[in-house]
Amino acid sequence: MNMRSVKRNGWCRGLAGLLAIVVSSSVHAGMVYTALDDGAWALFYRADMTRDAVRIGDALPAGDRGAARLSPDGTRVAFEITGAGVFVCAVSPGGACAHLAALSASAVRPSWLPGGRELVFARFDTSATGEDSTIAVTRRDMQAVEPLITMTGVQDDPQVSADGRWLLFTSGVTIGLQRAGVQVVQQLWITDLRTGVTRLALPGSARDMHARWAPDGERFVFASDRSGGFEIWLADRNGGEVRQLTSGPGSKTWPTWSPDAAEVVFTRALDGQLSLWRVGVEDGAMQPLAMPGAGEKRQLRDADWR
Repeated sequence: MNMRSVKRNGWCRGLAGLLAIVVSSSVHAGMVYTALDDGAWALFYRADMTRDAVRIGDALPAGDRGAARLSPDGTRVAFEITGAGVFVCAVSPGGACAHLAALSASAVRPSWLPGGRELVFARFDTSATGEDSTIAVTRRDMQAVEPLITMTGVQDDPQVSADGRWLLFTSGVTIGLQRAGVQVVQQLWITDLRTGVTRLALPGSARDMHARWAPDGERFVFASDRSGGFEIWLADRNGGEVRQLTSGPGSKTWPTWSPDAAEVVFTRALDGQLSLWRVGVEDGAMQPLAMPGAGEKRQLRDADWR
C-alpha cells in the first residue's frame, strides 16, 4: 500500500480569509499561450481572437516559456522560464516584467490566488536521493514564501478555485512491483483551504494531471490516460461524475475553460505537431482553435483563457 502523509501549514486556516479579497470589477478578456518561434517556446497574448498577438517578456532571460496563467483581472500573466524560475509580466505591449526572486529557480507551475496579489506554485528539490516537491504560496505581495502542502511523492500544478476555498493539485509516485516493472501514478488531490482537510479527488491508478477548476468551483477538467491515451475529462468536486470529453488520435493535455464555461481549450499533439483545439462541454464537438495571422502557422500549446 502506498502510504502518504499530509503536513498542513498552520497558515492554511487563515488562507481562505486572505483569498476572499474582492477582485476588481474591471476585468480584461484575453488568452495567453506559448508558440514555437525560432526554435524556442515564446509567450503570446491576444486580447481577443480578432486582434494580433502580442509577444510577452522578450527582454527576460533566454529559455522556453510555459505554464502561463492570467491574473484574475486579466492584466498580468505569471509563467515559468525553464531553469530561471517564475516571472510576472503585464500583458500590455511593452509591459513591465518582474522576476519573483523569492520563489527561486526551482519554482514552476504558478497559479493566481483570487485576489490577484499572490501565487501558489510547485517547488522542486532534486538531490542525490531523488526528486521531491512541495506546494508553496507567496505572501506580502510575492516578497515571501511559505509551504502550503507537503506530501510524500512529487506535487505539481496547483490550482485554486475562484472562490478561494478549494486547492486542486497533482501528486505523483513511482511504484516498483516485483516481476511487474515500474508504474508511475499521478493522482489529483483536493484541499479545503478553510479546514486544511486534504483528500484524494479521484481514485485509480491512471495518470491524472493538469486539472483546472470551472468558474463555479463545482467541476474541474483534467488530462488523463485512464482510457488509454491522454484525453480531456470532466469531474465534479465530489467525484460523483467523471466524463470523457475528447476522443480520437493524438494526446490531449493542458485544458483550460472558456470564459463562459461552455468549451474547453486544450493542447493536442498529433503527428509531431502541437496545436490548440476546443471541445464543447455538452456536445463533445471538437475543432481546431482558429488563430488569425501568423499564429496559424506555428506550433501552439498551453493556453489560458479569461
